[in-house]
Amino acid sequence: MQAVLDTTAEPVAPTAKDRTTATVPAARRAKGKSAPRKRSTKSKTNAAKPTSGKNTGSRTAAEPTWRELVGEYLSGQREPKSSAEVAAGLTEAHPQRGVQVAVVRNTLEQGVAQGLLERHKQGRSVFYSLASPGSSADAARDGAEAPAQ
Repeated sequence: MQAVLDTTAEPVAPTAKDRTTATVPAARRAKGKSAPRKRSTKSKTNAAKPTSGKNTGSRTAAEPTWRELVGEYLSGQREPKSSAEVAAGLTEAHPQRGVQVAVVRNTLEQGVAQGLLERHKQGRSVFYSLASPGSSADAARDGAEAPAQ
């Protein structure tokens, strides 16, 4: 290769004078010594705080469940209602409870899954009503039991 480059000089290793040294910043903390961790007092402070007047998720034995409230409201209605209409009706009937449309919608969907309520779709809107005694879910259940007899 030297013949191709036509150089006769031997390669010279760089000397210490030619090298530029990079400076490395000092560590902020010694690796073995870390600052002591503070313990969280979150659980102590939350237990001492008084709760606000809103519903905090826990209910007393005297308060009805959301399923009971929704069933009671829909039993007094003649036509299917949307989740927003049910939530508005529950807000009027029970102003002390923090009624949220999402909670009412989930309760309505659970009622449909358990066969207590019926879902009626009209375009993009969904309406709910109490399940009628001769609903298709009951008929299917009865039909499945009838051949077994």
